[in-house]
Amino acid sequence: MTAAPRSVDVQYGTFVVGIGDWTGADIAVAIGAYPPAEGHIVAWDSGVLTVATGIRVGVVSVTVSALAGPPLDESLPEGRELDELTVRPSGKQLVLMGFDDSFDLEVSLAESHAGLYRVRCVAQGRDPEADEPDEQFHVSIWPATKEKPRITTALREV
Repeated sequence: MTAAPRSVDVQYGTFVVGIGDWTGADIAVAIGAYPPAEGHIVAWDSGVLTVATGIRVGVVSVTVSALAGPPLDESLPEGRELDELTVRPSGKQLVLMGFDDSFDLEVSLAESHAGLYRVRCVAQGRDPEADEPDEQFHVSIWPATKEKPRITTALREV
């Protein structure tokens, strides 16, 4: 299931997705607190997925999908970047949060699966030098299998 795209305010070059038993107020302290390591788009810490944007301040478009299994299309069109990691959420709720806004998403993780999940973030337009930035992010989350990921990181220098 995919939530409608949201326009999210970015400060400190990040937005976050709380995965588990969170509210927007609970994860507000995470904005800018856990930036992804150099060469990565996403980082995971204490139930919060932090996503690095190309812009430091502004608005980006974010779509979040909770899937039953891995995305079928693993191709990466030119101009897009991808990062993927494994997480262990504390619950099923997904909360998307920017600097000044919070969205309780109408999607949640699979009720029948407890344990590890894969998170994939595909970014387009991450260009801090763009005159009129148009950054778009798609975050997909699905139950993890014991199989190692085939795609872990595909980035360009920003």
